[in-house]
Amino acid sequence: AARFNLGCLHLEQNNLPAAIAELTTFTVLSNKSVEGWLKLGTAQMRARQFDAAEKSLTTTLKLDQRQPEGWNNLGVVQLMRKRPRDAYLSFANALRVQTNCASALLNSAILAQQHLNDRPLALQRYREYLALKPTPANATAVAETARLLELELNPPPRVAPTNQVAQVNTPVNKPPVVTN
Repeated sequence: AARFNLGCLHLEQNNLPAAIAELTTFTVLSNKSVEGWLKLGTAQMRARQFDAAEKSLTTTLKLDQRQPEGWNNLGVVQLMRKRPRDAYLSFANALRVQTNCASALLNSAILAQQHLNDRPLALQRYREYLALKPTPANATAVAETARLLELELNPPPRVAPTNQVAQVNTPVNKPPVVTN
């Protein structure tokens, strides 16, 4: 337990090498700890050790498939490894487990927009993300992205040109006013 707690502390402080060392030792000693594998995979992901992170996160999910954070982080790793379809399935699994998983909603929206070119799905996910309570801290930026995507998908109607001649008002020369 001390190794796990120390690893989590290092992870919170973004001391990734120390976190990975402590959590690796912990998972060797407690290889059935879902939380240990999840934290190790998260530290490895943040350290950009994608092969190791994918293995740790897969182990997490073999032990317990009802881990939305595990599915979401696995999706991020898969995306970083240039496997957007696998990433989307992982985000979808996170949302199957927890329908209001904020990180999976936002990640799947970004993935659908930028990698899968599925703008309607992206807009749907952005809207679901913006409907979360409490309101996400980045809601203003996400709302602007959703608004622009909405305009792209549903552009305002164009004004049809007409062939009518425009009326030009020309000033009329008035006679000068005479005063006595």
